[in-house]
Amino acid sequence: GVIADPSGNSYVVGYTTSNDFPLFQPIQIQKGAGRDVFLTKFNSTGTVRAYSTYLGGGGDDAGTGIALDPSGNVYLTGTTTSLNFPTVSPTVLPVQSTNGGGIDGFVSKVNPFGTALVFSTYLGGEADDIPNAIAVDSRGAIYVAGGTRSNLFPVAPQANTLQSSRAGGLDGFLSKFNPTGVPLVYS
Repeated sequence: GVIADPSGNSYVVGYTTSNDFPLFQPIQIQKGAGRDVFLTKFNSTGTVRAYSTYLGGGGDDAGTGIALDPSGNVYLTGTTTSLNFPTVSPTVLPVQSTNGGGIDGFVSKVNPFGTALVFSTYLGGEADDIPNAIAVDSRGAIYVAGGTRSNLFPVAPQANTLQSSRAGGLDGFLSKFNPTGVPLVYS
């Protein structure tokens, strides 16, 4: 994924298997096993990296979606098989603090300087969950969309969901987080 801010700086998310990916002021200095997410910010001419970092754990991790808010915070989504994907305050902030099984999604917020995770959580159930799009509205609410094969994908609120259980195969999902990453507003 790629996005640009009003000043013309560009932000790129994806994945790499390189142990020598070009880093600059990284949050995570070493790649885990397999593949890791990378996040890189370039200046408006594309000639200088403002920051560049790995994000991942001991499994395979891939960034698939990226969004920005007006304050310069970067929001990422993607997939992980890592049991130790970087989470922030897993007993307080995340919807989910461990991988639920197979491929899970993740949602992470990086501060405007690219120096720290503001929050980071898994998003998924007991089977494969594949987020591929993320957006942030003017109030900072975070929207994540993708597909799931999980019967236990987090749905909220239970009483008012459009579809409260998986219908079969690969179902789509849309989840909304409040600006702090918790609680899950709806899913």
